[in-house]
Amino acid sequence: MENEEKSIADGLRELADWYEKHPEVGLPSVRIELDSLNADEAIRGLALTAKAFGTCEKKFGSYLISINRRFGPVRVSAYVDRDSVCKRVVTWKCPESLLATLGQDAVKALEEA
Repeated sequence: MENEEKSIADGLRELADWYEKHPEVGLPSVRIELDSLNADEAIRGLALTAKAFGTCEKKFGSYLISINRRFGPVRVSAYVDRDSVCKRVVTWKCPESLLATLGQDAVKALEEA
């Protein structure tokens, strides 16, 4: 893995050098996504990346959780599938007066549902 990380870092340095030598090309919008196909690896990777980022922006979408950090104009994002990290919890809030009229058996049935 270390060779792959070094190769990516070297490629980014090479790209930066190329942009400095060719200003006529114009600068692109640069966004780097750190992605993993394995859920366990993604969760571990997201945690390690968040720790390495230090301060970062966190977003919770319908399907993904992402952390983002800017390095100048370059945005680096790491994602994980929300379902692999979060447990959906549905809660109900009912007025006590309504619960009192239902009786204990109905309240117990609602709590178990």
